[in-house]
Order: sequence, then C-alpha cells, then structure tokens
Amino acid sequence: MTRSMSMAGRDDYDALVVRTAYGDDQAWDELRRQLLGARGVDCKAGVWFIDDPAWAGASTDEVLEASRLDPGCCVVFIADAVAMEAARHALLAVTTDTRESLGDEEYEAETVFGREFRVAPGAVLPIEADRLLGRCDFRDYCCAAHEQPDGVFRGFEGAEPGWWGDGGAA
Repeated sequence: MTRSMSMAGRDDYDALVVRTAYGDDQAWDELRRQLLGARGVDCKAGVWFIDDPAWAGASTDEVLEASRLDPGCCVVFIADAVAMEAARHALLAVTTDTRESLGDEEYEAETVFGREFRVAPGAVLPIEADRLLGRCDFRDYCCAAHEQPDGVFRGFEGAEPGWWGDGGAA
C-alpha cells in the first residue's frame, strides 16, 4: 500500500500527529479536542494532523520514514491503538533523529532511554517547540517519562501552567 504525508503548509512549530488506529472515531475526536485545547492564547504552536485511513495499522518505522521527508520535524506523535484505547489517550512520541543524522555517539546519548515514549495530549505542544528552540533534548522528555510509574510524560514538575504544567490533566 502506498502511503504519503502531505506536509505542505506545516509550520516547524506544529506538532505532527499521525493517526494509525481507526476503530474508534469518538476516541479520535476526544484526542483531537485534548490536543487543540492544550493551546494557550499566546501559543504559536499548532497541530498538524495526518488523518488518512491509508495509515491504518502503519508501523512506527513506516511513519518515521515518511515524516523524515520534512526536515523541520523533530518528533512525530502517533495516535496508535494503545493511544486510542486508553482513557487518557497517551500518544507515542518518537524522535526522527537517526544514527546517520547524529552520528553513533550522539545518537546513543540522545536515545539512552529509547527512541520513543508515551505523552499525554496536554504535554505534546511544548515538545516540538522546545526541541526546535534547543531548550530540551528528546532524552530529557524520554527520561521524564521513564521516571513515571506509567511511563507517560505529562510535563515537568514545577513548570509554568499553560505551557508545560497542564499536561497532567490529560
């Protein structure tokens, strides 16, 4: 099956969310509401949705391969079956960095906790923006998720509400 991702018009600060599970449209609508509701009034970040049934059942690697065609995409967020079936809809966040793009040593350091983690919808927007601004590395988020009992990143403790601190509600 041929899959493509239209990224024309996507801003570098837009979080890329790819839907790969199509069994529950109500869950998808709720997830979209949570993502879009996390935007503050002054937030310039947005969400770029890929909602095409051609992506149904796509693997993480298939999504990554297509998302890497956009050089401005640092992290891709996947609305997979786990995200769609869970009450809180924690998306799978996956770095687009590769061993080839970073080199062996830097890639190993960046992915010390893995190349992916779960993230609450309310904490998605800061990740893409902060990576582009150089405030945090992927490993910072992955480590924070790794430290949580359920493995879900919801924001950093003590963060300013409305930017990083609201993620726990989702």
